[in-house]
Amino acid sequence: MFLSERKKETPEGSEKEVDRKTTLTLACISAIKPAMTAEQVSQKVNQAFLAEHPDCYATLLVDEDDLSDVVDKGEAKKMAQYTAQVQKSKAQKALVMQTRDKYVEKYFRRASQPKWSAAQKKQPRWLPEQDKAATSVVTVWIEKHCPPDVTVQCDDYNGRWRVIAPTLEWKSISWTKRGHERAAMEVIHQAWVYQGDWNGLKSPFNLDELAKTFLD
Repeated sequence: MFLSERKKETPEGSEKEVDRKTTLTLACISAIKPAMTAEQVSQKVNQAFLAEHPDCYATLLVDEDDLSDVVDKGEAKKMAQYTAQVQKSKAQKALVMQTRDKYVEKYFRRASQPKWSAAQKKQPRWLPEQDKAATSVVTVWIEKHCPPDVTVQCDDYNGRWRVIAPTLEWKSISWTKRGHERAAMEVIHQAWVYQGDWNGLKSPFNLDELAKTFLD
């Protein structure tokens, strides 16, 4: 119970919520394997969380309200419980990764980080109008903005990209309803989420700003 509890701490004069289990994990690893890098430890924390919460990246392919119309009350209840559990796992994952990234360098050295150019730091700008229909062109553009450890596969037949994390978790993002621009921005966003979870590498551009492109 003690290991999994969350508590309020006050690092550097500001009160922040942290995951106590994660801070203890980092301290224990540093005592046993002090030579590990921050990236290696970040990967271990991520993999452990995925093993414990395999549905933390899950999304319903069909809207919950639409599904409720075609299932009985018992099935609808189970579906609602599952959705609630997934949301809980996602919230917990966010806290664990935030805690890991905040404290990992307290115990471990970082390997050399990429030096982003001024061009790479700029928020992704969409392609010229005439290129929107060419998915091969869009895929090349996406790959220029994606992180090194995430794979993006283009499925022209089904009208979607598959974003694959180093842990082989994956998400399918369709352009048939979103359109190429919104789908491409979501692919880049998801790729950097996977990368950040994998080893703590942060996007050179602002992911919150990028999210507005396909959420607004």
